[in-house]
Amino acid sequence: MKKCFIAALALLLCLTACGQGESGTPAAGTRAIASQPSAPSPASCEEPDPVSVWTITEGITASLLQDAYPAGTKTLTMVLENRTDLELTYGEALAFHKYVDGQWQDATREDAAWHDIARILQPHSTGTFSISTGALAQPLDEGLYRITSEEMWIEPDKTVPGFQVEFRVASGAQPEPDYPLYIPGQPVSGEDPIPIRFLNTTGEDAYVLDIPHLERLDGAGDWVEVPYREQAGFCGTPSTLPAGGREWSEDTAMLWGVLEPGQYRLSYEAGTTFETEGTASGKFTVAAPELCALPLAPGVQD
Repeated sequence: MKKCFIAALALLLCLTACGQGESGTPAAGTRAIASQPSAPSPASCEEPDPVSVWTITEGITASLLQDAYPAGTKTLTMVLENRTDLELTYGEALAFHKYVDGQWQDATREDAAWHDIARILQPHSTGTFSISTGALAQPLDEGLYRITSEEMWIEPDKTVPGFQVEFRVASGAQPEPDYPLYIPGQPVSGEDPIPIRFLNTTGEDAYVLDIPHLERLDGAGDWVEVPYREQAGFCGTPSTLPAGGREWSEDTAMLWGVLEPGQYRLSYEAGTTFETEGTASGKFTVAAPELCALPLAPGVQD
């Protein structure tokens, strides 16, 4: 009887510790920025899923280009979206933590240094910057990591907590592609043009064939081609993709018609020559339309 009681008590302690997460949710941006390791929990508790997208404040989000990377990765790409009417100002200082034995442990080099400069993200724009893993005390090996930034400023003088994003280092994870395709403002409407930020991380000019290919994820988990409308037409000549990338939008209504709610993948051919030998893809979600409640006629009971 005593052994059963001890086993039950151990199980209860594990469940209690696993449930003691940080308050708030990433989507709401209310989870506290963790500058200190969280309280330890039993090693048998499951490792949490990485939170790779963070809402800094309403209309401003931070996200890593990927939520998983291979060991030894040197740089990570961070994307900031500002969908507000105000400027966002932020710095370079970051802190790294690693999830070890049920707690977040500081993984930043003691001598890590950052440029004391301010960067500005204009209203209704998307910006990217690279994060060097050289600030880590040890090279990236398998595990769960967290990056925390310092506080930010919203015009004219409002301060907000910085972002807190996570990623996993795992065998089989792929490095960031040379030409990442990022769709801002998700979930998008099925009627409005799709905004596109086409990145070029090679440092040299490249080419992209401006013929978009759209696929939709079906109920069986397969990607199915979305057919073009009959009047859709394309030039078929590659255009320049400058170092750093460029932005444009695709008119969904003209090319494919109104898109149904669901998950989609948009792809282009891209490469260093006119042959555009590679493929760049980005996923996005189309939200279900909001239903407006119509007022009841006089005398009608709900």
